Amino acid sequence: MQLEEAIFSASSASERSVLCAREPFSPDAEARIVEFTAEWAVPEDVKQEGFSYFLGREEVVALLAERVAKSLPKSRQVALLIYYATNDAYPSWYNELAGAR
Repeated sequence: MQLEEAIFSASSASERSVLCAREPFSPDAEARIVEFTAEWAVPEDVKQEGFSYFLGREEVVALLAERVAKSLPKSRQVALLIYYATNDAYPSWYNELAGAR
């Protein structure tokens, strides 16, 4: 599955789910939705296959539910989540949109 597909499938995954993808993160990067371990970590076999933590299911759902994010086209929603996952912050263009509303 590609990262874009995983992002929009996250809401139907279990609450213990996490999105993992191959870096560099991009919409077409190979991705997986997996369950956290009992210690709330990415399973070791997933990491050994070259996947990195992207975002937890709850974070993806919460970010996509924001008023401004909901109004964006899917490609911009994906760009928002990739930026957020990479930088642990919102991109400036998103902050400008949020401030304009």
